[in-house]
Amino acid sequence: MLLKAALLLSVVGYGQACNSAIINDIFASLYNPPTTMAPTTTMPPTTTMAPTTTGGGGSNCTCGQANKVAKIVNGVETEAHEYPWQVGLTSGEGWTPFCGGSIISETSILTAAHCTAGKSPGDIVILYAEHDTFDAGDGTYATVCAINDHADYDDSTLEYDYSVLTLCSPITYSEKASP
Repeated sequence: MLLKAALLLSVVGYGQACNSAIINDIFASLYNPPTTMAPTTTMPPTTTMAPTTTGGGGSNCTCGQANKVAKIVNGVETEAHEYPWQVGLTSGEGWTPFCGGSIISETSILTAAHCTAGKSPGDIVILYAEHDTFDAGDGTYATVCAINDHADYDDSTLEYDYSVLTLCSPITYSEKASP
């Protein structure tokens, strides 16, 4: 199921950019999963650029595009804000992230249910627009108002291991934070 969540992220983050219809399909899949697997198909890679969209307080963002100058070779650290959709789940401001997630809309974060199971919204604070958690300064914190673990999540098998966090206030999209 984690693979399914990663695939859903790929669809939103790369192939469809900020398409709200696709995000709605993801939410529908999270809450109403199919009972059978669809056949696997292979599609040629897309060569078009993701459209620039407006979101989060009127800021422009190009969703699903890494802010990349060079390729990663042999596990080299990413460039600052290379993956602006990445967030950290923390226990509060100043805490080191205990799990990660991805921005899927201005108020929604996709993460793993094993990171949120048994927790209340007040137990999790989102850190975004941050590159180096050991060098405080450029990150922003967001409060979680709701945790939506998949109804069929099973902590013994990790089936349906995904969760959508709803933020209390929208993220303002920028080069450092976007889906």
